[in-house]
Amino acid sequence: MTHETIEEIPDEEWEYTFRTNVSAMFYLCKAALPHMNAGGSIIGSSSVNSDMPSPTLAPYAATKAAIANFCASLAQLLGERGIRVNSVAPGPIWTPLIPATMPEEKVAKFGENVPLGRAGQPVELAPIYVLLASDEASFVSGARVSCHRRPADALTSRHAERAQIAREAVRSARRTLVVTGMAAVRRPAGCDVRSARSTSSA
Repeated sequence: MTHETIEEIPDEEWEYTFRTNVSAMFYLCKAALPHMNAGGSIIGSSSVNSDMPSPTLAPYAATKAAIANFCASLAQLLGERGIRVNSVAPGPIWTPLIPATMPEEKVAKFGENVPLGRAGQPVELAPIYVLLASDEASFVSGARVSCHRRPADALTSRHAERAQIAREAVRSARRTLVVTGMAAVRRPAGCDVRSARSTSSA
């Protein structure tokens, strides 16, 4: 489901999405590995939402980023066994998820913001999976194959407006919260972060 604010996201939906997309892959890989030999291949289905997330699909996008990251980790862990791990990050593809999670007006325009100007069909992704699973890709591991990503500036007018409001808020703020790791430090007014960084690095 799409949600305009984080407060709208039910805890149950967040947990269900992670169980379905991330935990299931973890347990499946763990169960399959004892039966895999050198030359084997694991392919995760990520999404362009993994690094260009739709703000209204936060749970889904977060799991797709986790899948891409998990595959990158597995590629390093399993390389010495001769097992390759890659992920595929499709752009807009017609699946049951689309009409189930989007309002009709968005479904009508689904896929318009990519270079071909249309959404793809699942069968159009098949050759990528076949290649990654085959011996033809014997030297491909740790890759994230992006299929038809939307341009970085393809923001809706609403999101662009929100971004502008956020920029103006930052400019007018007298104090900025700087978060580093687990620590949150409130920067004193007038403190130049660039100067502080230069001093600390010296």
